[in-house]
Amino acid sequence: MPLVLLAICFVTHILFLQFTRYWNIHIGHKIVAYITILIVVALSQAIFIEPKGDIDQAMHLHEGRLPDIIVLENQEPVDVILNWGRLASKDHHPLVREPIYWDILAKVCSEIHQFQCKRLRAWEYIDMGSITISGQTHKIDYYNPEVEPIGRKICKFNGTVNVCIEKTAIMICSRIYPRFPQCLSDIMNHISTQMQEHEKRRLNQKDTYVKLGLEMDAPDKELFPRMAEIARKRGMNIVPYNTVGNKSAPIYHDWDTNTHEAYAVRDAFHKVRDIESREWNDKPCTPYFGGALCAKNDKDGNMIIEV
Repeated sequence: MPLVLLAICFVTHILFLQFTRYWNIHIGHKIVAYITILIVVALSQAIFIEPKGDIDQAMHLHEGRLPDIIVLENQEPVDVILNWGRLASKDHHPLVREPIYWDILAKVCSEIHQFQCKRLRAWEYIDMGSITISGQTHKIDYYNPEVEPIGRKICKFNGTVNVCIEKTAIMICSRIYPRFPQCLSDIMNHISTQMQEHEKRRLNQKDTYVKLGLEMDAPDKELFPRMAEIARKRGMNIVPYNTVGNKSAPIYHDWDTNTHEAYAVRDAFHKVRDIESREWNDKPCTPYFGGALCAKNDKDGNMIIEV
C-alpha cells in the first residue's frame, strides 16, 4: 500500500510540474492537494481493500477452505467435531477455538434430524490401522470411553469381553463384505491388543490430555482427581487428596519407571492446572517446516513442539 501511495504522489507531482508551465499554482494548493490524495487513498483502502470483520471469511481467503465435517453412520457428532477442530487448527491457526466447537455441536444436534446426539462429552479417538479384504480397505477406529465417567460405567466387562470393544468389532464386521469367519474375534483381539499398547505408551505422549487419560472437553473438576489417581498408582503421594500407605508426606525412592510416569502425569496436570494455563495449552499450534512440525507457546512463553 505505501508503494501505491508513493506512486500516486509521484504522478501528481509530475502533473503539477506540467501545469505550472501554464498556470501559477501556489505552494499551499499543492500541499492541500497532497493531503487530499492521502485521505482519499486511505479511505479507499479502508472501504475496498481491508478485509471485513468476519474472521472465518478472512482466514478462508488467506489460507484456504476448512475441511468438511462428515458424520458417518454410528458416529457421535461430538467425537467427529472435536477431531475436526484439532485437524483444522493445524492449518487455520488461530481460527478453531473452543466457543466455535461448542457452537457447531449445538447447531448439529439441534438442526440435523438424521441422527440423535447421545453424548455431549467426546471419547478418545484412537486410529488402530485398517484391514484389507478383497481389495477393499476398512479403517479400524476406536473411541475409548474410559476418558469420561459415564463411558467408564457403560463399557463394562461381560466375562472377559469389553462390551464397547465388542460393539465396535460388530459394527466394523458388518461393513466388511465378504465377511470372513473369524472377523469378530480377530477384530476384537486386534482392538484389545492396540488398547493395551496405547495404555503403555500413554504417559510418553506429548498431548496433555492423553497423559491424563481425558479428552479436551473434560471439565476442570476432573483434572486433579485423574492426575492423583494415576500418580498414586505409581507410588507418589498427592497430599492432601490421598496418600500411599497412610502416610502424610510424599514418598521418595529411587528413580524408576513408576517415578518417571508419576512425574510425567503431574507435569501434564500443571499445564492445565488453572483456567489461564489451560487456555494457553488448548490453543491450536502453528505449523512449521511445511506442516512437518506444529508448535505453540505455554503460559510462561516456553515453546512446545507437537507432531
